[in-house]
This record gives sequence, structure tokens and C-alpha cells, in this order.
Amino acid sequence: MSANWLFQVKKGLVICVFTGGIWTGALAEKAGSAPVSDSCAVQQNAEAKRSVMENRIGQDYGKFLARHDMVWERAPRYWGDAPFLGNGTLGLMIFQSGGQSLQMDIGRADYYGHRDPSGGWLNYSRMPIGHFTLETVAPVQSFKGRLDLWNAEFTGVVVTAQGTVKLRALVHSQRMVMIVDLETSGSENNCRIVWHPDEAVPPNRSIAIRKLAQTPRPAGKEAAYRFYEIWAAAKYDPNPPFGLGKADGIDFCKQPLLEGGGTTTAWCEDRIGDGRRRFYVSIAHTYPQDISQTEAVETVNAVRGIAPEELIKSHRQWWHEYYPASFISLPDAYWEGFYWIQMYKLGSATRPDGPLIDVIGPWYQETTWPLVWFNLNVQLTYWCVADANRLDMGESLIGRFERNRDTLIANMPENFGGECAGLSTTTAQDLKSKWTIEKSGDFPWAMHNCWMLMRRSMDEKRMKEQFFPLLKMTINTYYKILPEEGSDGKQHLPKTFSPEIGYAEDANYNLALFRWGCRTLVDLCQRFNIEDPMLPKWKTTLERLVDFPADETGFMIGKDFPLTIGHRHFSHLLMIYPLYLVNVEQPGGRELIEKSLRHWIGLQGGAAWPNNYTWTGASSMASALGDGNLALEYLNKIKKNGTKLTCTTMQDYGQPAIEAPLAAAQSIHDMLLQSWGDKIRIFPAVPDVWRDVCFHDLRAEGAFLVSASRKDGKTQWVRVKSLAGEPCRVKTDMTEPVLAAAGSALKPIGDGVYELILKKGEEAVLVPGNCKDTAVIVAAVELAAGVTNCFGLK
Repeated sequence: MSANWLFQVKKGLVICVFTGGIWTGALAEKAGSAPVSDSCAVQQNAEAKRSVMENRIGQDYGKFLARHDMVWERAPRYWGDAPFLGNGTLGLMIFQSGGQSLQMDIGRADYYGHRDPSGGWLNYSRMPIGHFTLETVAPVQSFKGRLDLWNAEFTGVVVTAQGTVKLRALVHSQRMVMIVDLETSGSENNCRIVWHPDEAVPPNRSIAIRKLAQTPRPAGKEAAYRFYEIWAAAKYDPNPPFGLGKADGIDFCKQPLLEGGGTTTAWCEDRIGDGRRRFYVSIAHTYPQDISQTEAVETVNAVRGIAPEELIKSHRQWWHEYYPASFISLPDAYWEGFYWIQMYKLGSATRPDGPLIDVIGPWYQETTWPLVWFNLNVQLTYWCVADANRLDMGESLIGRFERNRDTLIANMPENFGGECAGLSTTTAQDLKSKWTIEKSGDFPWAMHNCWMLMRRSMDEKRMKEQFFPLLKMTINTYYKILPEEGSDGKQHLPKTFSPEIGYAEDANYNLALFRWGCRTLVDLCQRFNIEDPMLPKWKTTLERLVDFPADETGFMIGKDFPLTIGHRHFSHLLMIYPLYLVNVEQPGGRELIEKSLRHWIGLQGGAAWPNNYTWTGASSMASALGDGNLALEYLNKIKKNGTKLTCTTMQDYGQPAIEAPLAAAQSIHDMLLQSWGDKIRIFPAVPDVWRDVCFHDLRAEGAFLVSASRKDGKTQWVRVKSLAGEPCRVKTDMTEPVLAAAGSALKPIGDGVYELILKKGEEAVLVPGNCKDTAVIVAAVELAAGVTNCFGLK
């Protein structure tokens, strides 16, 4: 855990064990009682410490996560079944591609083309690198493997008629290198690793040429083939061919780019004993400098010079510090395991200073979506980092916006006068793109992700100096396209695009984001006493912006555009979630949300309806209603056959995508903790079947770390720690809770809401008023016997 602590409540006395000592204090008699003044006195009482620590929580993350390691009892046959490893930039997948070979697919998340984005997708696409095969002497007879989440390592055993191959693979968490250890027996001592290079050709073009060469064309694919024809016919000067070579004893394959720079894969194999080998791979991408070969070769040689035990130690150190940022335990083995695999996936897919997570992350596979996608994918991918108290992992998003502010301004039309910032739906890592009016909402939505991080960090300097001016330029975009005020005295938006369904005046997608942006800017001005010249305009918009178009079925796509077909995207419902502009605490809010959600989910048809992110969005909206049973019902939909969720929690649409499973992790957060508006809601939407739940150090708006435990359907205790000294209101279902910690006061507000007075650095523990003998312990929930390791191939 991030802090080593344990509370025990026994006959009205609270004992809390820290690494530095013990404090004790009497429980306040009832809500609203003043804190006991001397209850923080530290007592160095080793005997008391030992007696309490007998009931300490299971802080052995390795043991806990082992119950969710992915296990293979047969060989994975493609990327969707494959164990995956990554360090935020490099990615590795391992699967059986033929009777006598295992394929090791490799990728680098920032390997994009760097040509002018106005020339189309091909110019700034992700690029293939190549792959290795481990070729056995005889056909594979059996395969067993395990992905160790705690250590981020894969181990496996391949058996053939001629011997065995044991392997251990990792992508080093802190160095740009992949390491595969082999231990062979029998004739399999002669197995070999072979490199298969790819040309640097955008995958859209490769797919298009291959598809157009096939006859006859499949029925119902006319729209796809129109794209293939465009991609195949588009002007694209090829990159120079790859070159193979050897430098300083290291093999390499260099892929130069026409526009400068390039990518080099370097590798070597060391014999380290009888039947034992170690294989190193590094991939370097440099632009505009042409130094990738030097960088990749030097990386491999540098790592070869480090003792293996030191490499393993430093690799594991990052992961062992990463996981304990927060903790969740559920009585459902599937969803508990699913959640922790998403935390592993997140740690594999990004780093604070690493590439922005795109549609496929560091695990390159041929795809027609080889880009960063901002009309949903990025937003859903990054949702879970805030509540999971992994704010640093969001730096690859917000930090990239801050570093590329000039690019975001340059993306806008010249007549916008440098006063606006934005991007198109698709970009590369450099964020260069050509903004158009129909894509007005994509960047404001991404800025809401940044606001989620800002609200949970409460870094006031950054909020004022970085976030505020960038949000201002983002929202200025709407004023550049805002027509004259209508005859109804309202501000209206012109035709803009509502993702994945069509164009509409007063599109709810953009109305919601425009309103959220103005409200946030006004709030920031009030907080920091900013007299911005745009402040009157923002206030006017909040007063006069047209209401969200709605009909008898709920929210429409926009003016004169009812929702009549299945629509997998919830672009028209952002005001419900994640913006909470329409919520259950408003008059008529619940009825409108229920009606809109029921109508949206009840429709059939439409392109690719439903998608798994349809269900994760619906689940979070049900949680916003406080309906945990419905939230779980929707979330369970992605477990069904045919939903394209793979056995490793990847997403397979015939090509990979990453966003929906990570969004499901946020759906779980929304059941356990919500902090929109002015209060923190503890267990706001826990389904009835989740009788026992425990979480620790989830992060709420206002920079609060929140922990809580529920047993037999009742909340046992809640702990709130303030990191910024913000106002704190907590909503709980506990009966007349009392304080079990010092330095705070508790004031009932009504309807289960209590105000806590907490200074920065202070914390409070609430327990039920009738509490007599309750251990306030963070602990893993017991799972049904034998129900573990739900993912992998069995």
C-alpha cells in the first residue's frame, strides 16, 4: 500500500498503526461532536503494535495479484489470445504462428510517419517494424504459460517430440529493451530465433492493396472498399527500403524514412550456459535526426553489460512501486481480475514522459486505425487514471498538450488569429492536424480528461498557468463559429458533427462541451480572482446557450435530429456522463437520464451497434443514477460471446483496439466512488451481489484519498485524507457515523451527507454510530474457492 496503516476499533477505542508509531483516541459520541484534542499523541508501544499487526491487511501484492495472473494451458494462436508486455513505448506479444514456431510481435508506440498531415492518414500513420519467430526443431505438442502481473514477466514451457523450450520474457520497465531467456533440452537446443523485417509502409495502404487484389469482393463491404480504393490510389512516395547489418557485434535492421530519421531494431543472442540463452531486442525511433541505429545498438550493448539480477531488480522495482498507488478488491473474481489486468495494461501502455496512448498502444498490429483518435478513444483510455490515483500516468496526455500548445494553435485556421487551439479527430504523436468545424468537440472533450486530473491533483499553479489559458483557447473556438443570437434570445451552434452518427445544428455533443468549458472557466476565474476580458462572454453563454435538444425519448442528437437507430457512441449524452451537467440532484434530472438511457440502449441496428464501450458508458450512466444492479447488468454485457473481448481483455474488431476495456475499469470506479459536484459519494452504486467490497486510496476531486470497506452489504468504515485542504463533503449510507480520527470535525448536512473539516495533510475515519467491535482494515475480499485466474487460455 502507499501508506502502511491499520485501524482497529474496539469498544469505543481507536488504534491506528503507522510505520512510525501508534496513536489512540476515543470515538466521538455522535456526528458533529468535536474531535478529541489529544487523540493524535504518538505512543511508541511495540507490544500494542504487534498485537494489532496480527490482523494486518494482506499487503503482499504479489500474492494478491497472483490470483489474477493470466494462465495459458494451450498455445495462443494470434495477438488477441497472446500474453502482452510493455513499458509504455515498447510492446511485445507472443503466440504460436505455425506448427514449429512462436511469433514474437514487437512494436514501438511512437513510430509514426512525420509527413504533412494535410496529405491524409498515410502521411502520419503508425508503421510496422517486423517480428521474430522462435522456430522449434519439431512441431509444438503442448504449451503452458503464465503472465505474472506483479513482476510483469511471462514464463512458458513449449514441449515438442524432440525436447522442451522454457522461456521467460519481459519488456524492461526502465530501459528500452526486451529480454527473452531460453532454456532448452534435447534436440531443441538447436531451436533458433529468426528476424522477419517489414517495409515501412502505412498499414492502410498495405491492407487496401491486399483487399483490392482479392476477388470476388464480399457483399455488404462497399463502404470499406471505397476507403481501400482511396488509400490504394493516394499519392504516397515510398520510404527507402530497410537495410540489414551488424555493428559492434549487434545485428540490426534499419528502416529509414523519406522525410528524415527512421527506426532501427537491434538484437543479439548470448549463450549463457548449457541449453541457456538470453535474447536482447531494442527498438529506437529518431526524428528528424538519423541516429536510430546508433541508439538501438548502444542500448543493447549497455544492457548486456549489466548483471542479470540487477536488470531484473530494476525492472521489478518500477512495477512494485506502481501497483500500490491504490487498491480495489471485489467479491467477483472475473471483475476483480479484469480490473487489475487493466491496471497492468495501463502500466504497460504508457509512462509519464512516454507516448500518448493511441488506439493500439505499443502492441503494433496491422490496422486501419493506426493513429491517435480523439472522438472517443483517447478519452476513454485515460478515464481510469484519475480515480485510480495514478495521475502520473495521465502526464502522457496532459503533458503532451502543454508541450505542444503552439502546434494546437497552428492547427487552427489563419483567420482565427492565434486565439484558439484544437485538433482534428486523428493525429500522430506530434498532434499536428487540420481542424475543421465539424470536429469542434473532440479537443474540448480531451481537455475534460485533463480537468479530471487537475481536480484530483489541485495543483493550483499548473491549473492557473497551464490549464486555464489552454482551455480558454479551446473554448474560444466555439465563439469563432457561433452565429448571431437567435430570435428566441438564445445562443445556438451551427451544424457540427456528433461522432459516429451525423451533423446537426445545436448538436448535444458540442452544446455539452461548450457549456462545461464556460462553467469551468468562470469557476477558475472566481477561484484565482482572474479578471479575464472573456469572462462576461462565458457568463452570457451560461445564461443564454440553448437548452439541450430533447424529445419524448430523451436527449436527441441535436436540433431536428432524433435518435432513431442504434448508436454505439454516446456522443449525444455527454451532459449525463462524464460531464454530470444533467444529474440526479436536479429537479427532473433522474427522469430525463433514465428516459435517455433506456431509449439509447433499447434501439437496434446501426453501424457496429452495440460496441463494448456502449456498455461501459451505459454502466457508468447507471452508476450516476445510483443503480448498481443496472450498472453491473450493463457491464456484464461485455462478457458475452460475440462482444469481441478477447481472453486477455484486449478488444478485437478484426483489428485491435484498447479503449473499451480500460473504460470498464472506470465503470468499476463509478460503482465504488463518485466525486462530481460538491461531494464525495462512497459506494454510490454497488450491485446487491457485491456484498463485500474494499478499496484504498482511490482519488476524488479536491485531491482526497478515499478508502472504504463494505461487508455483508453494509459500509463498515470510510477514511478520507485531504491532500490540498479543499472543502470536503461525504455522502455515505452509514447510520449516524462518528469520527474515529483526530484533526477533524463532522457536521451532518442531511440526506446522508456530512461535512468534514480537514486541513491539508489531515485525515478522518468514519465508522457507524453503533460500532462496538470493528476492525478498520484494508484487506482483500475472499473469493469463492477455486475461482481465480479467469483470463488466459484454458
